Amino acid sequence: MLKNSLLSFITLLLSFNAIAQQSTPQVFASGGKHLANTYAQVSFTLGEPLTATLNNNPNSIATQGFHQTNLTVSSIEEVINLFSFNYYPIPVTSNLVIESSNYTKPAVVKIYDANAKLIVAQNFENKSQVDLSQIASGNYFVTIENNENQLLSKRTISVIK
Repeated sequence: MLKNSLLSFITLLLSFNAIAQQSTPQVFASGGKHLANTYAQVSFTLGEPLTATLNNNPNSIATQGFHQTNLTVSSIEEVINLFSFNYYPIPVTSNLVIESSNYTKPAVVKIYDANAKLIVAQNFENKSQVDLSQIASGNYFVTIENNENQLLSKRTISVIK
């Protein structure tokens, strides 16, 4: 009786091990999409870890993974390319000059450091000079926004001392 119980227990353990899923995470997507019709629906997302793929015949492939349903976009801004802005001299040693031949309304010039900290903000009208003599050497991001906070121009500049 003990021998039969032990044999049954070992057989049960082996059968669980034989059908267990192996988990070897791999990233297979560089985008995401959801497709649906009257018969089925399929979803995949950016960075979906792949755990198993079943390929029973050439016409159907089923993939089991972890669906990431929460997408958070931190910032996407489109630049209005209707206006041209000239930035000089590049690299900047003390003063940055920004001018536009086709934008005449008031705007704001903002300069950010590499940590996205606002360093300078000043009004812009047709041609402006921004004093950068007191900031350290490095790369900075310049944006120009109109009064409706629409991004008109963006540029990376280098400051050298």
